Amino acid sequence: MKADGYLDYVITDIRLHAQLPTNPKPADRVIKRSFLTGKPQRTFRRIRKQDVHEESHTLDISLLLEDEIKKAQQYAASQGKRLRVHIPKTGINVYIAPDGLEKLRAVERQASSTLS
Repeated sequence: MKADGYLDYVITDIRLHAQLPTNPKPADRVIKRSFLTGKPQRTFRRIRKQDVHEESHTLDISLLLEDEIKKAQQYAASQGKRLRVHIPKTGINVYIAPDGLEKLRAVERQASSTLS
């Protein structure tokens, strides 16, 4: 989204990985590139807190984006604009990344082999 006087930061989805990225790009560089090109980009964050609710099969997660948002605000200000943070009304989709699926499959295989 581009509007005069604003830079929009849109959180669209979260992908859960089993492994940390080996060489992630700094979030502020990724955000600047996104603002310049107008194209979506991905940043990597650690999950700060998670609560698994086995009864309802749900997962509550908490991400710490404070530093990322501050850097985006500073960049917007350097461009003479204000930052707007958007979260879709329908919520944020959470996906399991391919490496996460592979980890789950490995755990399932290990569990089934110990039961045999």
